[in-house]
Amino acid sequence: MFMRFRLIVTDLDGTLVSHRHEISPRNLAALKSWVAKGAHVCVATGRHPASALKITSRFDFPYTMIAMNGAVILEQPSGQVTHRAFLQPGETKAVLDVLDKLVPNSRWDVLTLDAWYASPLDDQLKQYVQGMALELYPLPETRAIEAAKIMTELPRAESRELLATARELLPHMHVVLSTPTLLEIMAPGVSKGTAVRTVAEGLGISREETIAFGDQLNDIDMLETAGYGVAMANAVDDVKAVADRVTLRHDEDGVAHILEEFWPAS
Repeated sequence: MFMRFRLIVTDLDGTLVSHRHEISPRNLAALKSWVAKGAHVCVATGRHPASALKITSRFDFPYTMIAMNGAVILEQPSGQVTHRAFLQPGETKAVLDVLDKLVPNSRWDVLTLDAWYASPLDDQLKQYVQGMALELYPLPETRAIEAAKIMTELPRAESRELLATARELLPHMHVVLSTPTLLEIMAPGVSKGTAVRTVAEGLGISREETIAFGDQLNDIDMLETAGYGVAMANAVDDVKAVADRVTLRHDEDGVAHILEEFWPAS
């Protein structure tokens, strides 16, 4: 079966990347083959761009990066920011006030393009942020920061219930779980799906010409936006339910498995 995709969109963790946080030679070769035939590759991740670049540094072709769940879109390798949609300072404060009541005594992480604000700070976080060459600051008392996203860890047993409650309390925000326990909150209208639409429209590529791969709840609208949505075998059931196809696990080169099947014509 031949399908002519012009835009290949893939999540990183749990999708393109193995549990060792590496892109396999087979997955990389599959992407390069499609690029050579004229397709455009787009990485869509919840990670900060500085963190994502540590993984995508092996790409030796131009690509688009959707980072922080759609809050920012960058062209690579230039790093040019082509789109950004951040929480305004008042919105950031309002979200944190809600989280105070929802999950008290948790750590709040508030990210911008250049800085990471957290409360409280700890040595492990300091080491992690230093590795990304970002400035780390304590969260100011005002909490009024223009932010790409806000993150907090949830208790695993309660994560789905707390996600539902957070969505009720913050109906205008985009609230997702990017891992089974990591709650992430972005500005209204921000998601991987809306970012994929922005990228596709900018390239003049239709929905039918777009394929997307993902594994977690923050990938659902992205798979629904694409003309062909692929869930990994290791994906949560909610993602498999909306996908057109389920491929092999991320540790079994599931992305390459599909791209090789739909190999572009010469």
